[in-house]
Parts: sequence; structure tokens; C-alpha cells
Amino acid sequence: MNEYLQLAVLGLGTGALYSLLSSGILLIYRASGVLNFAQGAIAMVGAYVFYELHVENGMNFALAALISVVLCGLLGGVLYQVVMRPLRRAAPITRVIATLGLLTVLVAGATLLYAGAVLDVPSSLPTQTFEVFGLNVPQDRLWLLLIAAVITVATHLASKHTRFGLVTRGVAENETSIAALGESPDKIATINWMIGAALAGLAGTLIAPIVGLTVDSLIWLVVPALAAALFGRLDSFPLAFLGAIILGVGQALLSKQQAFIPGLTDLVPLALILIAMVVWGQATQTRGVILEKLPSVGSARNHTPVLLGTLVVMIVLAAVLPENWAIALGISAMAAVVLLSVLVVTGYGGQVSLAQMAIAGVGALVAGRLVSNLEVPFPLAMLVGVVAGALLGGIFGLPSLRMRGPSLAIVTLALGVAVNSAVFKNSMLSGLENGFPLKPQSFFGLTIDPILSPRTYTVFVVCWVILLLWLVGNLRKSPAGRRMLAVRENERAAAALGISVSAVKLYTFVVGSVIAAIGGVLFAFATTNVQVSTGYDPVSSVAILTFGIVGGVGALPGPFLGAQLYPGGLPGGVIAEAIGGSEAQGWLVLIGGIVMVFVLVTHPEGIADQMAKPFKALRRNRSGAEDAEAGAAAAGEGTERAVVVEAQTAMSEGGPELLRVSDVHVSFGAVRAVAGANLEVRRGEVLGLIGPNGSGKTTLTDAISGFNNARGSIYLDDEDISTYSPTRRARAGLARSFQSLDLFDEITVEENLRAASDTSRWTAYFGAWLPQRWRPLSPVAARAVRELDLEEVLAESPKNLSYGQRRLTAIARTLASGPSFVLLDEPAAGLSALETAHVSQLITRMAKEWNVGVLVVEHDMSLVMASCDRIAVLNFGKVIAQGSPIEVRANAEVRAAYLGDDFAIDELEADLLLQAETES
Repeated sequence: MNEYLQLAVLGLGTGALYSLLSSGILLIYRASGVLNFAQGAIAMVGAYVFYELHVENGMNFALAALISVVLCGLLGGVLYQVVMRPLRRAAPITRVIATLGLLTVLVAGATLLYAGAVLDVPSSLPTQTFEVFGLNVPQDRLWLLLIAAVITVATHLASKHTRFGLVTRGVAENETSIAALGESPDKIATINWMIGAALAGLAGTLIAPIVGLTVDSLIWLVVPALAAALFGRLDSFPLAFLGAIILGVGQALLSKQQAFIPGLTDLVPLALILIAMVVWGQATQTRGVILEKLPSVGSARNHTPVLLGTLVVMIVLAAVLPENWAIALGISAMAAVVLLSVLVVTGYGGQVSLAQMAIAGVGALVAGRLVSNLEVPFPLAMLVGVVAGALLGGIFGLPSLRMRGPSLAIVTLALGVAVNSAVFKNSMLSGLENGFPLKPQSFFGLTIDPILSPRTYTVFVVCWVILLLWLVGNLRKSPAGRRMLAVRENERAAAALGISVSAVKLYTFVVGSVIAAIGGVLFAFATTNVQVSTGYDPVSSVAILTFGIVGGVGALPGPFLGAQLYPGGLPGGVIAEAIGGSEAQGWLVLIGGIVMVFVLVTHPEGIADQMAKPFKALRRNRSGAEDAEAGAAAAGEGTERAVVVEAQTAMSEGGPELLRVSDVHVSFGAVRAVAGANLEVRRGEVLGLIGPNGSGKTTLTDAISGFNNARGSIYLDDEDISTYSPTRRARAGLARSFQSLDLFDEITVEENLRAASDTSRWTAYFGAWLPQRWRPLSPVAARAVRELDLEEVLAESPKNLSYGQRRLTAIARTLASGPSFVLLDEPAAGLSALETAHVSQLITRMAKEWNVGVLVVEHDMSLVMASCDRIAVLNFGKVIAQGSPIEVRANAEVRAAYLGDDFAIDELEADLLLQAETES
């Protein structure tokens, strides 16, 4: 027992240093919204500066430490001003990648200077021990704990009780409001970056004597630091400190088992992250969540001819280029395969994975061992390796059900580090540097010999790239692809259409992992032995994601463009060989990292987007007729045939006839937003829900559709759907629109409607990789298009429409699934009087002609009085009145609470409503 207590005491010091790093991460995140994955690299810079000053030049410890901390602080300020400030409006994923690019640059520079040397840094803190209850307690560990505790308390108090701390919190909430108060958000962010980087420098200075001074030992300290920050909900310094101490002690206690179970200590950050995920994680977006901007997605038009032409060109190049160039072309092609997995996971799925090379390595290891040890035929071994990668990808995708964005990046990075330590660095599993020998293989009669026939192997790899590009292009245009893009754009809106967000996320990770595993196998069999101890590590995963973003993560050409940055490929591999020497590759990595950061700053959408702009401009400058033709082609079919269907009078046959809300309560802490609401809506009827702002109307709508926790019962006929998810409620016939519209802006209006109206469920995922047979819009979707006059904008992106057209598109998408009941949240908000009259007429026709039950939340009383059969009035979460429009208008309590004594429908609006009704 004493032995473990002794280890725990030693772990306190390590945990304290993790705390310093995590405090810096929190400061930077709160001020700029950026999770700084380069925090460990900045600590590395501080450690090396301290080493040069204190050890090499004999400078006093205190002065050397002060200089290193100040220089790191200045470095943080420069990095914000030069790199992060220009990206403050970019997608969060782009800003995360920028910090990874900075990590790449700093690591490349340190590697050039120190070439992987292990440097000894003596501790300048008191190293004497004293005995407490039989334990030998080193003084330096207590000093580290004290320093970390003091800094944690200071940062916590400063954030809560100083003007600067409060302003920093305000910047995290709303930059515009802080700027309106006369404060500069950029200045605040710069100062916090400087303080956060200075803390990283201090941590690097103090931890180097404990872990030894190497590049790798310091840069990946960011993983436990990020885990501690995540445990602190990216907001709480005390909780982050607690998480860091748990990490340090846990790793120390498990260190004795490290010899028997390699990589065990690297599992501790992952375990803490999983605890944080369970305790703090949130499954889906809720009301009030600001949707994250994501990189643009290409349309993947008729890509087959282009791919065939590319295949021919690359085969010719592999045949005629010098052999070393042909080999470099093959390396770029293999990198493009793994980058395709990034395109699927991040570009189409909107999920951030920093473990794609780890998945590729598992596929390579499984296939390699089957061939080397069991002499399994190469195609079968490749298949088994891909299946193993897919299974691992499904496991890696599980955290995405609770987390998203930068938080998910932390989880996947920790998973990648764990796989690298437990599998790739395990001699029993991977063979380490020796690997497993391979003989020349055969793939359905084609001899695969990368040594004697490198050109043949390059052609083999190129064929895989083109095939996978074709399959991924098909996926983009399939129902499954539309679901992926819908979840990517807005999880809440996707769930409201009956799309299973969880299924889509797992499918995204599995598909991406299949592609990554294929790339890993191709890499492994490009040599005479399978070696996964290098090339599949977390640095490689970081590089792959960075290359993907730089190339263009949402466009099919992006993987090709990003792959040219891969070490050993075109043009880097050829240049390095021409220059010669081991340092040439290092300099190319450094230059490539700088180029990557420059491209991110100047072109956040990636190279592919910049290359496509001239073609987009050319299409915009065509004549009106040509534009219409091009737009129809972009959508994959003509507008006319997209809506040609037989007319029908009802939105759907069968289905529930009654929506009943019984004694529903919704509370947020001590605030009771809805208190015992009771409502009934029948098909063919319009029920208006009105009340003052803050009365609970949208909250009740969210409760009915399943987007917040509510007590009480909700029935469709006699079926209690209170425990159903939003997706299951939508599939049962309950659809809704959102006050904020929540359209999928990266796909066309038609694709928005198809995402809602696709009738296939699980079957859509299996045929998604094959060419899709054109189908007309469903009858209900086509009728919604006609009723709302959207025929001319089907091929447009919703972001290019007027506000009125966007709102009509949102209503049409809600109707496209053929629901029995529709919940409309302020459908006339922001519309003109004429547009409001149109919507009022449409609501009436939904009920009377299409046999849909409508619950409409609206402040426009002209619309409510003209279109609603009954009205329910909410005030302070309670239903204070229900009845016909005349009864509600005459109710004294309603007039006092909401309508006012002098309420009357505006005469002009009344005339417009009457005119529209007469014309219909």
C-alpha cells in the first residue's frame, strides 16, 4: 500500500504541471473560442529556451525561467495576431486545424535543431525529501503542486471578480456586445493568448527535469491537459485542476503495470475524457445553441468523365515519369486515399477526427499479420484489415453521440494516442522497428511487387484512388449523403425530419474508417515489411487532417490537392531526393507547415475552393437561360420533371387523428417555463398558440417535438410518445419548423426537400456508394413546392434566397415528409403583409385540403385570427384560455395579459387576408 501511496505523491507533481497547461488552454478558449492544440508545442519551446539559457549558458535559474516564460507569452501574442486573428470569422474546425498547423511548424523547427536528442535538464527546485506517515515526500513535487494551486486560484478569482476577467467571459458569450461597451475583443484575446502561452512556457520549464527534454515528450502533454480542460467543461479552472491531479495520480499508480501492458498510462486521459463525456456531454443541439460555421461542400456533379480522364493521365504519368517520380506519385495517391476518409468524416459528416492514421495503421497491421504469419491471400487479408478498421472506426465514432466539434477532436486525439501506445508501440503486436516481412503479393492475378515493379504498384494505388473517389462522389448525391450533410449542418433540424442523428454519425465514422483502412493497407504493402510503429502515430493523424483542410475538406478534388503536401510524395519527395541529405526532408516539413498555415489564413476554405471560384464566376455570368440549364444540371435533373407527380388531396393516408398534450411541465432549474399545459389538435384543424414573449410557447413546442425534457404526457391518438426521441416522433407523423429556420444551406432547396421526404430508412445506407437512379420528388414534397411557388429555386442553395423564400422553404421542408401534424413556430416572422397573407392561406389549406393538424405559434394576430379554428393562450407557462378566435378575443384575462383592451386587426392586413381568401 505504501508503495502505491508513494507513487500517488509523485503523481501530484505531474498533475500540477498538467494543470498549468490546462489553465492556459482555458484562458485561450474563453477569450477566442479556440482550443489550442499547440499548447504542448509552446511548452516545448519554453523548455528548450530554458535549456539553452540555464544549462548551456549557465544563466541563473530564475532569470532563465523568467525569460523563457516571457518569450512564450510573446510567442502566444504573435501567433494570435498573425494566425488566429485573421481566422476569427472562419469555421471552428479551420481554427482548430490552424493550431495543429502551428504545432507542425514548431515541431519541425525543434526537430531540425535537436534531431531527436534526449537532453538532461537538472531540477532547480529543492529535491530533498521528508517523511510523512512513512512516505518520502519530495519537496519539488510539493512546490509544483503549490505553484499550480496558486495559479488556479488566481485565475479563478480573476475570472470571477475582476473587470478583465468578466470582460473575457463576455467576449466568450458575445463579442459584439463587448465591443459596444468600448472594449476591444482582439486586445482581450491577445492578452489571454499571451498569458495562456506563458503558462505553457512555465509548465515546459518545470516539467522538463521530470520527463526529460525531447520533442515528443513535451508536445503530447497537450492530450492530458486537454482532457483536464474538458473535465472542467472548458470553463472551470478548479474542475480542470482537479482533473489534472486525477490524471497525474492515475498515471503514476498505473506506471508499475506499464511493463506488462504497454501504453496503459496513456489510457488515463482517455478514461477521464470518457467520464467527462458521460457527465457533461450533450447528445444533440438544443434551443439557443449557436450553429457552427463549417467549410463549404462541393456538389459532386457528374464526376465520372473527369475521374476517368484523371485515371488515364495518372496511369500515363506512372509509365513515363522517372521511376523515383512514379514512386512519389504512388505515395501521394496513397495519402489521397486516407485524405478521402477525412473528406467523408469531416467534410460530409461534420465530425472532427484526429485518429484517421491510427485507424489506417490497425487495418495495415491486421492485413500484414494475416499475410506474413498465416499466408492469407492478399485480397482476403485486405478485406479483413478493412473490416477491423471499420469496427475500430465505429468505436471511435461513439463519442460523437455525446460530443461535437473541438471537444470531439480531443477525444479522437486521445484515442489515437492510446492506440499508438498500446498497439503500435507494443512489440508483441507490431514488431516495432522490425515489423513483419512481406513477399510479393497477387491481387486477382496482378502481381504486386513494389520493389521490382514500383510503376505497377503506383498504377494499382491510382486505380484505388479513382474508384474510391467515384464511390464517395456517389455517396454525396445519395439519400445517405443528404442525411450526412443534414446532420452536419444542423442536428436538431435533421432529427425533426426523422433522421437518426446517431445512426448517421456512426455510419459516417464507419465509412471513413473503411477508406482509411484501405489507405493503411496500401501504405503497408508498399514496402517489404509491415511496420506500424512509425507513420501511423498521432503526429501523422494531425498532419492528415491538416492536409485535408488545406486541400479543401468538402470538395472531391481536395484529397488530391492536400496529398501533394504529404512527405515523400509529389513534389516534396522528389525535391528531398534531389537535394539529398536527411535534413532536406526536415526542412521541407518545416516549409510545408508554414505554407499550410499561410494557406489556412489566406484561404480558410482550402485550395479546391479557390481553384473552383473562376468556374463559379463563369457560371454566374452566363445568360439567364444558360443559368437555368446549369442549375438544373447541378441538381442532377430538370426542375420540371422534379415536381411532375399526380395530384392528391391529402398529405398522407392513415396515421394518427389526434395530438393530445396532457399536463406538461418544463423547468429550467428553478424557473418553471411551462406549468401543466393541456392542448388538443385534430387533423384538419388549426390551433393557434399565442401569448407574451417568454410565456413558454416555443418551450412547449420543443417539449411536444421532443427537444427538451418535460414531465407529463403527449399522445398521438392513444399512443404515448412522451419517451420518444425527436426522430421517432417525426417518424410517427409529428413534424415541426423552427423560428430560426435551420435550413441546410450547403445543399440545394431540392436536396433539403429530399432529405425530408426520402422514404427509405436503413436501406439507404447500403446502396449509397452506387450511382443513384433519378426519382421525382414525392407527391407531398412536390405539392408543397407548387403551393409555395418554389419551382424556380429548387436548384439554388437556401443561403442565396430572399428571407421570404427561405421561410417558405422551411415550411415546404416540414411538409415534405407527409406528416399528420405540423408545429409551425412563427411562420410569418419577418414576412411582408402579402407574404403573410400567402402563409395564412397555406395554413388553412394544410388543414382543410391536406387533412393535416396544425399547431401554429405566432405573434401576427391578423394571421392567427384569420387562419385558426381555435386559439390557446399561454401566460407564464400556463394556458389561461382556449376557444374560438371570437371567444379568445373577448376574454378579459387574455386582453389584460396579451391583446390589450384596444386590440383590433389592422384594416389593411384584414383586407389582404380577405382578398387572398377570395382569390383562392
